[in-house]
Parts: sequence; C-alpha cells; structure tokens
Amino acid sequence: MNEFENVYRLHSGMVFNLALFYTRNNEDAEEITQDVFLKIYEKHAGFRGDAELKTWIYRITVNRCLDVLKSKKSKKKGPWEFRISTEQLPVNMIQSHEDPLKTLESKQAINELMECIHQLPPDQRDVVLLLKIEGLSQQETAEILQRSPKAIESLFHRAKQAVKMCWENAKKNEK
Repeated sequence: MNEFENVYRLHSGMVFNLALFYTRNNEDAEEITQDVFLKIYEKHAGFRGDAELKTWIYRITVNRCLDVLKSKKSKKKGPWEFRISTEQLPVNMIQSHEDPLKTLESKQAINELMECIHQLPPDQRDVVLLLKIEGLSQQETAEILQRSPKAIESLFHRAKQAVKMCWENAKKNEK
C-alpha cells in the first residue's frame, strides 16, 4: 500500500462525515471527498509539516465545504440525513435495540440537535463540529480554523448558549 492510499484509508471517513455535515447531501459529500483527496494527492509533496497531516486535511475539507456552500447559497436543501455511527455517540443517547420506539426517539433527538447546530453562525458551527463531533482538542481546532485557543473557547461558549436556546424553542413548539 502506498502512502497516499494509507492517507485515504485513515482519513476518508472523517472527510466524508465532515462534508456531509456541512452540505447535508450525500452526493455533495462524496464529491467533496473526491476533491479533497485529489488536492491532497496533488499538493502532498508540498506539505511542509508545519501542522499535523490530519489538521491540514481538516483545513482543506472545511475550505472545500465552504466553497461548495457559497456556490449553492441560493438553493435551500430539504430534510437531510446525518450519517453517524452509534459507536460515536454517548451510551445514554442510544437506547436498546429491543425497543424500536426508543431508538426512533433517540435518532429524532439527534437530528433535532444537529439541526440546531447547523443553524449556528458558520464560525460557531465549525467550532462545535470540530470540538464535540470530531473530538479534536481546542488547540487542534484553533489551528484548523486559524484562530487563537481563546477565540475558540469564546465561540464554543456562544454556540452552547445558542444551541440550548434553539433546543428549548424546538421542545416548546412540539407541545
């Protein structure tokens, strides 16, 4: 296996899920994933190693996602799916598979939460995505978003407040 194949094997799932989160569309996420790895293939020789390879790949992916969103800005997307494996979720968010109703309720709650996150301003959304969904450190997030760790902390605090308000409003509207 050559070096590029190894990079693809290690990072393609992360790139696809990140692209899917941004675009809310499987086809766009697949296209972004292809674009990102094409760029990595073309530019890998020029990678200076100033940051970790994973950080560089995140930055390329976020930039490509933002480019795609800008180009499709005038189009609204319909309901979307969010592909996330149950291994990535806290145990208390996934109910026993023996009770389909509870499993469905858990999936609906996750989708509602993701919708609240997606409504955040882009800088706050990026911070939540990288810190909490991708599980990166505050320092890694700061490097990817080219911000200070203090700015990341502030953005995350504002994002938590906004998501909480969105979540509470959604629950009020359900009643």
